[in-house]
Order: sequence, then C-alpha cells, then structure tokens
Amino acid sequence: MINDSSISGQETPSTALLMLRGVLPLALMGVIIGLVSLLLIPWPTVIPEDSPLTTAPHVLRLTQFSPSTLADVSIYVALVLALIFTGMAWRSGRRGALIGLVGVGAFGMLYAAINLIPFLGPLMNLCGFGLILTGGAMSLALSQPGETPAAVQPAVSATLPEADTVAESVSEPITSESLPSEEAV
Repeated sequence: MINDSSISGQETPSTALLMLRGVLPLALMGVIIGLVSLLLIPWPTVIPEDSPLTTAPHVLRLTQFSPSTLADVSIYVALVLALIFTGMAWRSGRRGALIGLVGVGAFGMLYAAINLIPFLGPLMNLCGFGLILTGGAMSLALSQPGETPAAVQPAVSATLPEADTVAESVSEPITSESLPSEEAV
C-alpha cells in the first residue's frame, strides 16, 4: 500500500516531536501571561522618594532610571528568547532550546520574586514564567537524552535514481519483456 503523503512529497513529524508539541503550548501561554503582566498590570514604581508606594505598568519603570533598569529591560529580552526557544523546539525538538526555555523560566521567576511578590504585576509575572519553566521542563523530560528528534522525517525512505537512469528508462519503449511477469506479481 502506498502512503499518500509520500506521493504528495509531504513529510510527517516524528512521534517524539509530536509529544513535545503537545506540551509546548504551556510555554506559549506563559509568554502571553508574562506580556500581559508587564504591559497592563501594575508594578511598584522605583522612585526612591515614593512614599506611599505607588504602582504603574511595568513599561513606565523603564522611563525611571534606577539601578534596576537593566534588569527591567532584561525581562523583555527573556520573553523574546522564550518565544525563540519555543519556536526552535516546536520545529526540531532540540534539547538545547528546551534547556533555554527552562533557563528563561527560572530567570523570570527569580526576577518576579525579587520585585515584591505582594503586588499583582510581579505575582502574575511569576505565574507566566512558571508556565514557561513547566512547559520547558516537561518537554525536556519527554525528550530522549542524546537524541534529537528530527523536525520531519520522510514518509518513505527510498533513494531516487540518478537523472541519467531516469532519462534512459523514459526513452526505452515498453515491451512485454520489460513488464513484470504474472508469476512475480
């Protein structure tokens, strides 16, 4: 029986990659929650003379130059890296990308924990990066050490004949001798 995907030239993903793809949406949900927490939810401001403490969206913290400005910018870089690592893991299932996801998740959780968890912004960010960490760790546990699942594997592994052989076989007329015998079928 001939597989239809082999005729159309499409390739099928391996089962290990399909298992990884079942867990990686956790990391994507974590990125979405992390972005929402940074852009919309209030965080404590970093103004030293701020008494009583006020809150504002995290983006406004970037305009207030303080010792934590570099860390505030790095959390956005971490979210971009989480998207890149998730895409790399989705396409090829590379363990390096999964380890990167775990690292980004741990960094984001540490950043949120340092930035006063009692506030809603850091608490929600902690949940988002927790999902990134969980998705990366579960995917890493599903992947086999030392073995990288190929992104796609050909449905049929057969070698193609050389172009000269194909041209010769096309130019030869079909005769009863070139057809397979009934006994062979």
